[in-house]
Amino acid sequence: MSIEGFLINMFLNRLYCLDELISYDKQIHEKYRLGNIIASHDCGHRYRTKQGGIKEATILHNKGQNEKISNKTCSVCFKIRANANENIDEDIIEYVCKHEGTETPTIEFLKNKNLFYQWLYKHLFV
Repeated sequence: MSIEGFLINMFLNRLYCLDELISYDKQIHEKYRLGNIIASHDCGHRYRTKQGGIKEATILHNKGQNEKISNKTCSVCFKIRANANENIDEDIIEYVCKHEGTETPTIEFLKNKNLFYQWLYKHLFV
């Protein structure tokens, strides 16, 4: 299924089986090249790092030293400060940061997750 088809199917109002939700989650990970490492900052933001990126390597290198990392390196805080004109609902940011990697995906979470990572990593697709 193409990404466009995925997004069209994703927003239909119907019930989804767990396999579909996991498949959609996997497609989001592939689209934005998200890794398995979740950055957790002092500011409260939690998000998946880019697969093979500097932040992922840093977290893996410092594994076990300190679970939370400085908010000076928080990509979400930086994006909010640097791109005030690129609006995203703060509730979406809070929702994704709170639930990322903690539960079986729901369609609501996947919708928000797609919007969140599209906003967060937009500079890589322009």
